[in-house]
Amino acid sequence: MRIVTASAISAAISSGQYDPRAPVLPAQPGRLERIGSEGVLRVGYLPDALPWVFRNLEGEYVGFDMEWLARFANDLDARIEMVRLEPGEIDHALDSSQVDLFASGQIMDPLFALEVATSRPYHEVTLALLVDDHRRSEFDEIDQVRRRTDLNLAVTRSPALQRAVQQAFPNFEVSYVDSPRGFVEGEMPEIDGVILPAETASAWTLVYPNHTVVVPTPSSVQLPVVVALPRSDQAFRLFVNDWLQLADSMGRLDEAYQRWILGQETEAREPRWSVIRDVLGWVD
Repeated sequence: MRIVTASAISAAISSGQYDPRAPVLPAQPGRLERIGSEGVLRVGYLPDALPWVFRNLEGEYVGFDMEWLARFANDLDARIEMVRLEPGEIDHALDSSQVDLFASGQIMDPLFALEVATSRPYHEVTLALLVDDHRRSEFDEIDQVRRRTDLNLAVTRSPALQRAVQQAFPNFEVSYVDSPRGFVEGEMPEIDGVILPAETASAWTLVYPNHTVVVPTPSSVQLPVVVALPRSDQAFRLFVNDWLQLADSMGRLDEAYQRWILGQETEAREPRWSVIRDVLGWVD
């Protein structure tokens, strides 16, 4: 496998496998040394994590997080090994050293920070609703949504996101889904909408244009996005934080945001990001 970004930055990439029976290892402060000696950065990710980490039809890993991860791996002179995880496997995968970090547009809240170490926030997302386009007006006002007793809304299986939804809609009983894919493909007629970050919802509407993103007014819920890191390695955490701060100050994270969130071209010499090419993989 290879990683593809709209920039010239690329890194060798392969796939690994998570083992739920792997033992939790004692503190290993030499993660940077291990990455340097083996030349491998193991990255945990969630499936269907548009626009952060996902695979197009050519099997290439692409997205906002993949762009900065490619630069990060290049700076470490390492290739990337991607390890697919489910939400409940993140802390064990980190503690057992099966992954070095986890990045899939991960939302942070205090309880998540108790389960794993986290980086500094490197982006902020807004809580939104992914709904059928013709029903958009039903969700424009947050008080209107909260008063409805007939709505069946869903949220993906992210504990931090679920807790944010409980605070925003305390009287709602929501359904839990692994991915918005079933909803946008018409396989969940009982669901009226999926609550998720606006940035994620927007990516799904590019692929499924009969759906739209609604951020109910007047208030909006802002949530920080972080990298999940092993609790046992403070030096690695400091390095990741310093690297993210430098990337932010150099405009690298903003370039990724413009390309993968806004779909804008950042440099004249680069091909403009396209859902047809980078999501569906239809053209070279």
